[in-house]
Amino acid sequence: MPLKATCHCGATSFEVSEAPTSITECNCTFCFKRGGLWAYYSPEQVSFTKTDKTTPYTSDATTHAHHHCSICGCGAYNQVLCTWGESGPDFTKPQVAVNARLFDDFDIATLPVNHLDGRNQW
Repeated sequence: MPLKATCHCGATSFEVSEAPTSITECNCTFCFKRGGLWAYYSPEQVSFTKTDKTTPYTSDATTHAHHHCSICGCGAYNQVLCTWGESGPDFTKPQVAVNARLFDDFDIATLPVNHLDGRNQW
């Protein structure tokens, strides 16, 4: 069942093809300060409906482009240019990490939370 997501002001919205089965909390300095909880999807599973008011931020241009609403400031999604595995990044499998806190009418408290040690991994 598709799931819709919007930022606080509604200027940014997207839809994912299905509800996540888990969410990820990353402790890298960006995610920790941003406060996002991430659900990962393939690019084909995400449909961006309103993104003309999003602004990208790239602190590490080789792997992530973080997008936030330029009006209300909500962190919306990240374009992740690779999938991370035990052997490092796999650039043949890009991902979109969406902020699960933006899902409309969906209780993220029911999902297991994976903890990613991004502070020491990146």
